[in-house]
Amino acid sequence: MDVLRIEHDRGYIELNIEAFFPCTQKKARILFPLIWKWCSEEAKAALLRELMELADGYEALCKMYANEAVNHPPRSKECRHFTSEFKRTNTLYRRMQKNIIMLKEVTP
Repeated sequence: MDVLRIEHDRGYIELNIEAFFPCTQKKARILFPLIWKWCSEEAKAALLRELMELADGYEALCKMYANEAVNHPPRSKECRHFTSEFKRTNTLYRRMQKNIIMLKEVTP
């Protein structure tokens, strides 16, 4: 599932999952009620599976960046680079976790 299609009474919305998620809480508060109201249970389950896979990928990247940062001297350019990438990826991972929690709330 690369694209989530939400068909509502006035038309439809298509979201590229990998580009849109992880989204901010502000966007999620708008989107998830639409998903709850207009998407089928199968689409919700497929979206949840896709988000879980993306979260697993972010978690693996976090571990990789943390391990690489430890393998370099503390204030070296490489250590700063991997620490920066770890922080960025960890932010995306936490945001994805919040998106998954919000989706589970709208999925029975």
